[in-house]
Amino acid sequence: MPNSNNCLRYWDLADHIRIDDAIALWCGVEPAELASLNFETQCMSAKRAALVTALRTERLEYEDLGIVTSRGQVFKGAPIDELLEKDRLVINKASLRRWFEQLPFEDRPAFLFDEARQPVLPDGSEAAEMNSLKAICRPHGASVGQVRQQIPGRQPPERLGHQRWLLSRRPKN
Repeated sequence: MPNSNNCLRYWDLADHIRIDDAIALWCGVEPAELASLNFETQCMSAKRAALVTALRTERLEYEDLGIVTSRGQVFKGAPIDELLEKDRLVINKASLRRWFEQLPFEDRPAFLFDEARQPVLPDGSEAAEMNSLKAICRPHGASVGQVRQQIPGRQPPERLGHQRWLLSRRPKN
């Protein structure tokens, strides 16, 4: 079972984040742990006030999660205070990062700024997948030719090209 520090990396995959989760991560606490304690420090309250002000003054981008009506349609567009009160708002993480960069002091939460934590995910295209395979297979500074010589097994047929050969060697799910 993974420990809570390993689980923090999954927050990096989200594009949007709830305000309570952002505050917890800003303070270096797992959001579920903070929710179970059911308390907020003075520092957390100050951070919440700063985020709410930024949301109200439109310095942070957010999304209304909406509510489903009796007809199955999603209603969005409630005032910001209602969204905050009913926990129906998620903050755009890219916007949150830009907001932190504009602060007059250096407060860079790891969940937004620790480059070692920033995930590099393939976008599903062959080019992105091939580039991710290159990064995995090719040590820093090694040429493609050096890597080909180090890969055990058959060498790639030249008519396929190296990238298509790498994809053909990828394990099937």
